Amino acid sequence: MRTSIFAEVGGEAVRPGNDIDAAPLRSDVWLVSTGSATPSLALHLATAMRDTTWISRLDGPHKGYRVAVKDLLDIEGTITTAGCRAVERDAVPAVTDAASLRGILEAQAAGRASIVGKTNLHELAFGADGINPAFGTPVNPIDTKRIPGGSSSGSAVAVANHEADLGIGSDTGGSIRIPAACCGIVGLKTTWDRIPVQGCWPLAPFLDPIGPLARTVAEVIVGMDMIEPGFVEEVSAAGERLNGRIGRVVGRLAEVDPAVQAAVDASLDRFRSECDVEIVDIEITGWEAAHAAGLTVLLGEAWRSDKDLLRGPGVGDDVAARLRLGEDVSPDALVLARAQRSIILEELSALMKTKRLDVLALATMPSLPPLLGDVANSSLTALTRLANISGSPAIAFPASVPAHARHPRTAHLPASLQLLGLPGDDALVCAVASLLP
Repeated sequence: MRTSIFAEVGGEAVRPGNDIDAAPLRSDVWLVSTGSATPSLALHLATAMRDTTWISRLDGPHKGYRVAVKDLLDIEGTITTAGCRAVERDAVPAVTDAASLRGILEAQAAGRASIVGKTNLHELAFGADGINPAFGTPVNPIDTKRIPGGSSSGSAVAVANHEADLGIGSDTGGSIRIPAACCGIVGLKTTWDRIPVQGCWPLAPFLDPIGPLARTVAEVIVGMDMIEPGFVEEVSAAGERLNGRIGRVVGRLAEVDPAVQAAVDASLDRFRSECDVEIVDIEITGWEAAHAAGLTVLLGEAWRSDKDLLRGPGVGDDVAARLRLGEDVSPDALVLARAQRSIILEELSALMKTKRLDVLALATMPSLPPLLGDVANSSLTALTRLANISGSPAIAFPASVPAHARHPRTAHLPASLQLLGLPGDDALVCAVASLLP
């Protein structure tokens, strides 16, 4: 499940010049001043002349929920590219389906769902902005000048554009939640190891989960019920045992844009006023240590997963540079970093049980979706990593920016709120998210 985790670490995907003058011609085409575009950006723009949301489309007829599958997951009879030319070059059609798709395929056999295609992604799922110079970058449907988010970019864009009702993605460090935030939809990062990952191209197996994206919380719940039948009933049962207390995470976690923080606070005010939920301000100690452990695991495991691809051509410069950052992560350092999960979980569990909290709440991203040319200056995963190193479920959904906090140039952009629970509490985080109408 190739995922970005720290867009600020390593080569930041495409780094265009300072003087980019982009103007959208249609939903998937861009022109840029060739004098300021880097070669990788020029390639991105050239490949954007085709449909950049999809890597492959599957023939119909399509019945029921239309499902878009991130092209990390095997589908029998199709190749899996992981959004990477080096992988595509040697790929052969899969002989079996990814284990995570079993429930979807059963729904398809019953006429309740149809897999309509495999979607584009940040190369090797190792980037949070969704920019892919080789296969093109899926176009953000809210603002074509802004990133779609990654790494599950194509799945998010397909859902936001109503080309699919359900997207299947992976989230090693925010790769479901960040594109959901950028595209104004809902994404669920599931508990680590809840959904089987056999048949999914790995990035960092200790962090990689599969999860759904949809336009509403209710549709995410339906999507999870297809992946894991019985989930709807689990959410209903979880809703009956809520404490009615949300922990608002405060403190120096990241430089959060005032508009984003205003949106988070306004959403939590709605939970308080409309749902009779108590909001409790809490601080998480050891945030930096958790991030450092997650980064060590990510880089060390990504290097071990994909280093052989660097022996030949076909891996983008940004991803290759990021992969090489893991070469110096020793086996001992990796073991120590993985061991932090139990420590972090013990602290989280004690905090939530002592305070009787159902979930923790914080922004999904510190900023509104950045411009394609400004992504190198963004810390996209600063607020998503905790759920990955702890193995916890987290759901991200749109949060409207209050009128008083809007800027004219970004007034059309939604912020995003994420709710984080303890491992196994996937249904509970969905139950809390579904309280808001």
